[in-house]
Amino acid sequence: MSSSVNSILLQVVLISIAIATSSFVVINYPEPKPPEPDLLPMHSITIETWTNDKNIDEAFTTTSTPGINIVFYFWNDVGATDSIAVTGTTNGTGMVTVLLEEGTYDMKVGEWSTETLDIFENITIVVHRYDYEIIPDSIDINALSADWQVTSDDIIFVKYSSTFEFEVNLDSIKMSGLELDSIACELTDDAEDAVPVGGADLYAADANCELDEPLFPFASWSDGFRIPAGITIPWSVAKTNPEVVLNISYVEMSVDE
Repeated sequence: MSSSVNSILLQVVLISIAIATSSFVVINYPEPKPPEPDLLPMHSITIETWTNDKNIDEAFTTTSTPGINIVFYFWNDVGATDSIAVTGTTNGTGMVTVLLEEGTYDMKVGEWSTETLDIFENITIVVHRYDYEIIPDSIDINALSADWQVTSDDIIFVKYSSTFEFEVNLDSIKMSGLELDSIACELTDDAEDAVPVGGADLYAADANCELDEPLFPFASWSDGFRIPAGITIPWSVAKTNPEVVLNISYVEMSVDE
């Protein structure tokens, strides 16, 4: 009788231990996790940067461009973001190589341009910036001084019709090598709430005094400018050769796969 009772008690104890152990295993079993996503392939991207200059009365020159900062920005479901994927700076030969995971990116090339790229293989990107000095179609000078000289604060009106078949950018206008400020950028001697421009003790009420004007294909453009301090040209000379040039630029990019 006692052995039978002991056997029953032993079975009860074993069953209790089994239940407790199984409960412990169930309670403490780690939650299932989804498998790690497979990493997308990495690709080698080489960027070459070149500057092409054509100044008045000078030959066309092409040189590699060192020190250009290259930034790739991630895209998401709604487009480009401000999150940086990778950066690099062109070396002395105008080249830099970066590694990028397969996907879509915005590539910013210094202050030259920003392009959207789909990266799915190793590629070489060749970027050419073209800078031209161009003589305007016509100019009119309003000389305010009475001594028949063109001097600072006189007004010059410039006209130009683009001969390019694509959009270019009018970066600046220079006279005798000095950059002109648009008459829309009013000058003041009050430094409060203003930014310095041009000569000494001159300030602009509007901080956006840079020209940076897009020119559409074959479009006409005109504007008025103040002649900066440091220029004094006899009227007889100014009528025939005022030394006014437009600085125009554009960027071309190609991909070698």
